[in-house]
Amino acid sequence: MIYIVTDTNILNMSYSSECDFTKWTMNKTYYELMKLRNGETIDYLLPQVVLDELVQHKREAFAKGTDIVRKAEINYRGLFSVKYVFTSEEYDELLKKEVGLFCQSKDCATLIPTRCNLQTVIDDSINKRPPFEGEKGKGDKGFKDELIYLSMIEYAKKNKGTYAFLTKDGIFKGPEKKNLCERFIDETGSELKVFDDIESLTNYIESNVGHIYQDSVEVDIVKIMNIYRGYPLKNKVHIEQDMPKLVNPVQLRSIERINSDIKSLFDDACKWLSEIDFVREIEEYEMDKDEYGDEYGGNLSTTILLNKYGLVSFLFEGYDYLARGCHGDCSQRGIVYDINSGERVGFNNLISEDSKTAYSIIREACYKDSEKNHKFDPTVFDENYHSLEEVRWYLDEEGIHGFFDVYEAGGYADGFIDFLIMDGKLTKKYLKKYSERQKAKYANSK
Repeated sequence: MIYIVTDTNILNMSYSSECDFTKWTMNKTYYELMKLRNGETIDYLLPQVVLDELVQHKREAFAKGTDIVRKAEINYRGLFSVKYVFTSEEYDELLKKEVGLFCQSKDCATLIPTRCNLQTVIDDSINKRPPFEGEKGKGDKGFKDELIYLSMIEYAKKNKGTYAFLTKDGIFKGPEKKNLCERFIDETGSELKVFDDIESLTNYIESNVGHIYQDSVEVDIVKIMNIYRGYPLKNKVHIEQDMPKLVNPVQLRSIERINSDIKSLFDDACKWLSEIDFVREIEEYEMDKDEYGDEYGGNLSTTILLNKYGLVSFLFEGYDYLARGCHGDCSQRGIVYDINSGERVGFNNLISEDSKTAYSIIREACYKDSEKNHKFDPTVFDENYHSLEEVRWYLDEEGIHGFFDVYEAGGYADGFIDFLIMDGKLTKKYLKKYSERQKAKYANSK
């Protein structure tokens, strides 16, 4: 078992910007570390002394903020007044209550109680034994580090494993690091590893435990406006993009692969929009570059359809418009990624069937949906899709859907015509089975 333990400097919160002082929460790093816990080979431990210090930081930030308000109220006496909802004592009680609720919630890591032998602390301080610093005039510096270190030792005596300590303190990274690690193993029989960032910690875990299975991932939508100079007429093309970027705080290679694939998709789409069709149409209409050149534009947007079971499903939609056209052109594409491998997931992979069987399932669903809803002629499926790779589909919370592009099964006004391949209840069963297969795969790779 690998036990991850953090120092206060890893979990510090910033109170300089907008903050809700009536609620207790932790920083982003904390929640990313919580995701690494799997209950079998990795656990995350929060030292009680670290939590206590973080609480004190928030208490001090509240006091500092109210002090600034009081001084402003005195300096601008008569111009405004402030009604204080909490006194300092009342705020302390509120904070204790919020922290208590947090400790009882599923968001709280296992707490390491601060149980240290007082005599050991005194001896270490007098003898300037690490983590106390040995420099002249700094013999008592490191008291909090001592409490964290001894708390880990006490916990490790009863819970064998490797302890991965995440800290930015120099005393744990300098020449004394070897002594601290040797003392730890002598007293506990467990190994102590020290890391100063999540990336190095994750690399260590992947090398010694295997891939860290992720059930979901945080996704940011990055808004981009590009202005291209079309070839050969050199007119301007405005392309707005809402491009997804998977957040990768623990530096998983699979996330890097997905982000790279998405960027390539958007780059290729922008290149196509700026260099191909519109140039031909402009030449046919014999448009004046100066008058109509800025009237061409397009956008690429993203909808996150599902983000669980180790999968993230996107629907990418494109729209382009040329001046003087009756309407623009639309396109859409559904892509499902495996968060843990970084690969695209095909329909056959999802249901664990061969391509021929998967194709037959989709075709049968298309005909069945057509008989029920009469939205399209089902023979269109046979005309457009001759293999599984050609079928357009997407995955969301309501199930798995196939769809026809604009004009394939209807007019422009009909838009994208979709049909249900699998309802939500059946899809959920397949998703759970897929997730279980992937978890077992990475468990066996340890």
